[in-house]
Amino acid sequence: MVNISSAIMKANHFGIKDLRSNASSKIFEKIFVVTTKGKPISVNLPYSDILNLIDMIDEISDPETLSLVKEHRDAVKTSQKFIPASNLFQKIRKNR
Repeated sequence: MVNISSAIMKANHFGIKDLRSNASSKIFEKIFVVTTKGKPISVNLPYSDILNLIDMIDEISDPETLSLVKEHRDAVKTSQKFIPASNLFQKIRKNR
């Protein structure tokens, strides 16, 4: 999944007057920012991106998920034995 915030920053910007006069259903399939006097006032996200965001918010707001994340963060902080991801990837590549 594309990082939504970076996609918004890179998105086309349309002035509200341009949007009114040139609105097309095709542009609504893309991420874009609506501006007024050069300042962002709204963001259009495709429907599938919104559904993904809602799913992510639901997952991270679930008490059980939050508890698991905290438990694992604490385990990482207190553990003396962990493998850096770079070492893990090197081991995987060697075994291929």
